[in-house]
Amino acid sequence: MRAKLLVGNISNDAKEECIRDLFSGTAGVVVSVSIPLKPGTNMNRGYALVEMNSEPEAQQALNDLNGVSVAGRAMSISMVEQVQPAKKWYQFGAK
Repeated sequence: MRAKLLVGNISNDAKEECIRDLFSGTAGVVVSVSIPLKPGTNMNRGYALVEMNSEPEAQQALNDLNGVSVAGRAMSISMVEQVQPAKKWYQFGAK
């Protein structure tokens, strides 16, 4: 099952390729990287979402990279909780 990481305190110059290379070099397969931008300025908001191929890989990335300084800023990394959508009344017994 895939797992997401919230990577905070990234540089304003950070690019998706840089984040992808950093995480795939230490922990495993990076499925996607998303860096939200501020409307109007097209500058990043200082955080990124990194989706890893599995939860053990995400945990390894968290252990290896949390607090590591990149471009003069110490990254703060945390796991994003997976929320299961509620079943509808007509999905009784469905998996």
